[in-house]
Amino acid sequence: MADTLEENYLLDEQDAVSVVGSDDGAVSVQDEPVLSNEASEDAAPAPTSTQQESKDEAARKLDKKRKRKEKEKARKQKRAAVSAELVQGVGSVATQPSDLQADYLTSKQSASFAKLSELELEELRLRESMLLDTNAFDKPRTVDTLADFVRKCMPSIAKNIVDSQHPSVSKPGHPALVILTGNALRAADLARGLRSLGPQLPDSDDRSTGPAKKRKMANGSNKAQKDDADAKSGRKDSKALLGGFSVAKLFARHFKLKEHEAWLREHTTPLAAGTPQRVAALIASGSLHLDSLQALVIDQTWVDAKQRNVFDTFETRDELMKLLALDAVMAALKRSASPTKLVLF
Repeated sequence: MADTLEENYLLDEQDAVSVVGSDDGAVSVQDEPVLSNEASEDAAPAPTSTQQESKDEAARKLDKKRKRKEKEKARKQKRAAVSAELVQGVGSVATQPSDLQADYLTSKQSASFAKLSELELEELRLRESMLLDTNAFDKPRTVDTLADFVRKCMPSIAKNIVDSQHPSVSKPGHPALVILTGNALRAADLARGLRSLGPQLPDSDDRSTGPAKKRKMANGSNKAQKDDADAKSGRKDSKALLGGFSVAKLFARHFKLKEHEAWLREHTTPLAAGTPQRVAALIASGSLHLDSLQALVIDQTWVDAKQRNVFDTFETRDELMKLLALDAVMAALKRSASPTKLVLF
């Protein structure tokens, strides 16, 4: 029986079969079901937990993005509110007591002169006694209130710049007040704000000597051409009509250094507005004299489109600190008689 089975049922090693025997001796061969790994994988259902985790992760990312947008919107609104306050001078360092202003300036000096030793920094330190207390001025600090600011906090300057005997009026290049700001456009605006401190042209004056012509004169127009034109037309010299008064605009935009140097040698400038780098260059060249300087004003309240004041921009801050560290400036601030005052506007 065993031989017959062996002869008739030769099984291939690769065939999957089973031999089933019964009680009466009958034998049958049945195929075994073959389950491949590939079939089992296809048949297995995808786990629902993985899909749910993906959905949860996507929801978390959306929620995080939404919160980030809300925070950014809140920050923008806060910056806009702070900017509006700073433009008006609310909470500005300029409105703080002199001792706090001195500490603030010391911190800016340390940032600009990081490589100097403590001893060297101490020599350059801007002390409380060098600063003018302007807390009495309670109006918003803007271009439109600049003239009122000078009249209120620096009445002697407002008086001296219309006195023909005062050196700032009688000597070329000897200003009584210089205001420093962050860029040329702002300096031009400040010059406009200062102009109302001086004598005004009579209303009956010819249109050709109006504001446009005065601006051209103040920016260094050809003096010979102006004199010839006035002589031919029989008009008085515009400088005489202004009582020798002009506001210098001292910045690099549109003006070369040599042009400013030549202009300062020929014109009296009781008031000046400019940028730290150009003003420092004119002081260093000997064109801008500080003998009559009563106030060096820093336009600290104003901020630009990025909510930065004159100390927030590294380049401008460093140029300003370099200017304040000049020997001529330190000597003016430390004068025993009528020292120059540092003023934050």
